[in-house]
Amino acid sequence: MGVKYVEIEKIDNYIENPRHEVGLNELDTLKKLFDVSGYQNMINLAQDIYTNGLVNASLVTIVKLNNADRYTVYEGNRRVACIKLILHPEKFSFLPKNQIDRIKKMKSDTPSKINLSQIECLITDEEDAFFIMRRIHSGEDKGRGLKSWNTKEQEIFKLRTNPKNSTSIAKIISDKYEEFFKEDIQEEMAYTNIQRLFNNLEVRESLGIEKDNIDSFSCERLYLIKGVIEKVNQIAKIENLSISRKFNKRKIIEQIVIPIIEELKSKQLESKAINSIHIEQKNKSNKLSNSKEQQTQNKEVTSNNGISVREDTGLKTEYKSIESISSTLKPKLPPKIGSGKLLSSTMPFTNLYHSNVRINTLVIEINQIRYKDFRLATQFLLRSLMEVYGHEYIDYFANLDYQDVQKMKAIAKDRIKRNQTVNEIYSEFISNHITKHFPKYAEQAELINISLSKNNNSSLMKILNFMVHSQNHIPDSIELIEAWYKVKSIVEAIDNILHEVKHNY
Repeated sequence: MGVKYVEIEKIDNYIENPRHEVGLNELDTLKKLFDVSGYQNMINLAQDIYTNGLVNASLVTIVKLNNADRYTVYEGNRRVACIKLILHPEKFSFLPKNQIDRIKKMKSDTPSKINLSQIECLITDEEDAFFIMRRIHSGEDKGRGLKSWNTKEQEIFKLRTNPKNSTSIAKIISDKYEEFFKEDIQEEMAYTNIQRLFNNLEVRESLGIEKDNIDSFSCERLYLIKGVIEKVNQIAKIENLSISRKFNKRKIIEQIVIPIIEELKSKQLESKAINSIHIEQKNKSNKLSNSKEQQTQNKEVTSNNGISVREDTGLKTEYKSIESISSTLKPKLPPKIGSGKLLSSTMPFTNLYHSNVRINTLVIEINQIRYKDFRLATQFLLRSLMEVYGHEYIDYFANLDYQDVQKMKAIAKDRIKRNQTVNEIYSEFISNHITKHFPKYAEQAELINISLSKNNNSSLMKILNFMVHSQNHIPDSIELIEAWYKVKSIVEAIDNILHEVKHNY
């Protein structure tokens, strides 16, 4: 018992290793261990042991066989197996030839750091060996077992031990999140997903953050990041997908996250405007109250029970003014019409419904188009988006079972058999269907009636059709923005409905 050097030739791998099924013999046990651990992982471990030696903090634990000068390894089976591979690669007949050749080349190129023919081991009995295995491999076990570092802790270790390592976006965001909100961001989203979303160059540019400029991670921008995280979590939950699976490609991240950011930025600007107006009105009110010439007449109003109540009519006027101005901050068109190079910068749109490839492509192009430079292309995109969303809505609800209360009737199930115009599809079918079955989108249904009615000479589709078919007219940026506002409001409602029903069934 105790610690001593033991020849590797006298150590057998544990045939009942929990990592794999029970081995038939030594070679079969090694094969099962390599299979379950992965050939490449085992080769990597062998190369690391050859180059750096064994980690003394965790000794290989072995148990002596009864009445024999041999041992069985209970803890450290992978390390012992890799040492055997280094010493006798030719015996591992189950490995591909190229893997064997890599080990042989490694041995011929450089010498091993330590003598691997015998290794330092802890020799103990089976009961103690089981206890060691349980402690090491049973997780944290309420503090009794090993606690592995999470991704953030691993990065902190790298930064502290080697300051030359660059700090990741996830680390910066995590630190700033805790600084501004006094919360651990990892309770909202996994560290690796934070890196996945916000290390995207286009996303960083949209947020206005720079990896090498810590000051760019302001409180205002952290609120944007917080909003993005909440929205992304919501999307993943609704679609019942992990974030890593949903956002597994750069283009998908940009397509979904950037419009979310632009929408949040617009809300921030609106909030700032409202606050500034309230402050301005409050200052005016204070000036009025401090100026004798502008003091309002306070009148005494006596109630029926004889108690006097003072009513400040001037202050009432000020608050009515505030309400009036505040209401103008939510006009039918954004305050800064045509601001920004991209159409999405005026009124962002993110489609939650991703089942139609054409819709996905149209949204990507609309979000990327410089509408002031490509006015004709923009009008075609808007008209196409309206048409595709309209037919997609009909496709779904017209093909429901007859007993389904949401089934849309009196219109062809097959798209190619429909003879209605896009105007008629919206005004005669979609609008009524939304009003009846999705009343929370009644405002958008009313917009359809107003903008797409048959007798409306200035209807949205007539305008779009005129833009498309006119031989002389080229829409200006204001016309495009006005059209985009209506298109965006209508298709956003349809997109939300399709997204909801698709994930509820």
